Amino acid sequence: FLSASTTASAFVASKSCSPHSKESSLSLHSGSAGTGEGWIDPSAPVNSEASLRLTLEKSLEGASFQKRLSLLGSTGSIGTQTLDIVDACPDNFVVDALSAGTNAKLMAEQVLKYKP
Repeated sequence: FLSASTTASAFVASKSCSPHSKESSLSLHSGSAGTGEGWIDPSAPVNSEASLRLTLEKSLEGASFQKRLSLLGSTGSIGTQTLDIVDACPDNFVVDALSAGTNAKLMAEQVLKYKP
């Protein structure tokens, strides 16, 4: 048996067994009435520029590699984000080739900057 309030913002599970019954039931009870009580804060800030930069720095800490990239779609969303990582870690990445669809102006800027 499961029950929960539709206005609850957190749930606490409890299990009860009756000594006179062969069945057990599991109930979910509200931890609060919309105040957020019972929620666990994330262990680290997420989705901020600072947290992403820190994650990148920590993941590359002590790294002594150099990857060569050929980037298809360099003017698109994923391509520009990839080049942002190249900018953040220039010692670890070399751009060998770029390709783009219709954004010739941005492609020209990328070619001048990365010199593939």
